[in-house]
Amino acid sequence: MARGQARRWEENTMMTANLTIVGGVVLAGAMLLPGLATAQDYDPITLKLADSFPTTHVISEEGAQYFMDQVKTLSDGKITIEYFPASQLGKAGDFLTLLQTGLVDIAYVPPAYVSEKMPLSDVGSLPGLFSDVCAGSRAYRELATEGPVAQNDFQDQGIRPLFATPLPPYQISGPDVPVNSLDDLKGRKIRSTGAATNLVVEALGGVPVNIPGAETYEALDRGTIDFNLGPYSSYKGYDLYDQTNFGTVGFGFANIIITYSVSQETLDNLPEAARAVLTEAGTATSDHLCSALETENDTAIKEMTDLGAKFYKATPESLADFAEKAKTIQQKWAEGLDGRGFKGTETLEAMKAALSE
Repeated sequence: MARGQARRWEENTMMTANLTIVGGVVLAGAMLLPGLATAQDYDPITLKLADSFPTTHVISEEGAQYFMDQVKTLSDGKITIEYFPASQLGKAGDFLTLLQTGLVDIAYVPPAYVSEKMPLSDVGSLPGLFSDVCAGSRAYRELATEGPVAQNDFQDQGIRPLFATPLPPYQISGPDVPVNSLDDLKGRKIRSTGAATNLVVEALGGVPVNIPGAETYEALDRGTIDFNLGPYSSYKGYDLYDQTNFGTVGFGFANIIITYSVSQETLDNLPEAARAVLTEAGTATSDHLCSALETENDTAIKEMTDLGAKFYKATPESLADFAEKAKTIQQKWAEGLDGRGFKGTETLEAMKAALSE
């Protein structure tokens, strides 16, 4: 995000009492005026946070739990968050509804799993746009605070993003089928996570099978799928090391955006100082989590290699070949949304512009 834009958002946050605008800048308000986030002039507050990750998963440890620690510190203990991890309250595709019905206050909301309601956020899942996780995080957060993504995927759904990031670039791996070229993926059943990744699997000649991350191990073990399409940063958290004997490294087959969002109703009922705490904690968590994910991804590749996994490394030729496929996927995705009445092309161009800043 450009510095000038950030300053304008800070001024808007401080100079208006309009709750819609306050909610819309949840991600952008990192630079709060001194004393706002620590002006604890409200009664103790308890909020419920739910996600689908085991507590040992990097997104739980460096995302949800880090956020809760930030909130506790910034609120001087005035805000308590009750944490319901590991799908205790529902699966990944359920959390948007849980927020909308008031059963939780904050939740992991992966747009790819509710793409019928949050279709524009899938722009962050498209291949070929970025490889740097934190650059992708900053660009997506800009889209999530202003423009079609902010309006359709968040405001119209009655939620606001607190922290968000893409996962590291997706690779393909599995237990039984060696990968010596991308041709080895043709005709294979490959786990996918939504509309954008379905296009990727199809472009590679595979058959997309939509399966939540928590069910991937069993699907590989039973042969329901031949390969997983996902980031290696998640493999330890989902115990996928022993289901990874073959795979790829160096490609950027796709990404997926993860968000932790707050119910607009919850936000509206919080005092200003408490909203400021969530804002500041969310921004800090986004910046922390994207770096943690990159580190975890590199560590996982090394650990699986040490355990004997064999990886097909991207070559200049294979990267060039996939780059052409990626451009076609981007265009097909945008045109498909345009045809459904969504601003797909505008969103794609906005993402490219944000990445270039």
